Amino acid sequence: MRKNKALDDYSCVPCNSGCVETSLHVSFECSFGLLLCAFEHLSGLKINFHKSQLFCYDAAKERELEYSEIFGCNKGHYPFKYLGIPMHHRKLSNEDWNYIIKRFKKRVSGWKGKILSVVGRLVLINSILTSLTMFMLSFFEIPRKVLEKLDQIRSRFRWSLR
Repeated sequence: MRKNKALDDYSCVPCNSGCVETSLHVSFECSFGLLLCAFEHLSGLKINFHKSQLFCYDAAKERELEYSEIFGCNKGHYPFKYLGIPMHHRKLSNEDWNYIIKRFKKRVSGWKGKILSVVGRLVLINSILTSLTMFMLSFFEIPRKVLEKLDQIRSRFRWSLR
C-alpha cells in the first residue's frame, strides 16, 4: 500500500479562480499551485493558507493583491519575525536589533540582585549572553553601534559590585 497519494487528484490546488487549463500552457499561478499541491501529497503535510502570508518582490509586487486572492492567503508586511529572526527586504537597521538589546537587559536585570563572584559573572556572560546573539549572527552582520551597546551591558554587569 502506497503512503503518498498519486498526483492525479488535484482537488487541493489552492487556486480560487479555477485556473487549471487544459492546454499545455499553464499560468504561473497554476504552476505554483500545482507545486504546492505536489508538496502536500508527497510530504503528507497540509498547507494552511489562512495562516500563511504572501510576500512579493519587484515585478510580482504589482500583482500581489491578485496572488493573495488566488492562493487565499493574506499579504505580508515587513518587518516580521521568522523563527525569531527579524526579516526585512533591506539590510537590518539598528532599530531592528533593539529586541536583542532588550533581551540582554532583561537577562542581566534578573542577575543583578544575586551575589556573584567575578568568575561567576564571567560564566553567565559567556554562556548565556553570548549565546543570545549567536543565532542572529549566523545570518546577519551586527551593526557596530549595536555591538558597542551589547559590550557596554556586558561590561557593566561584569564589573558591577552588586
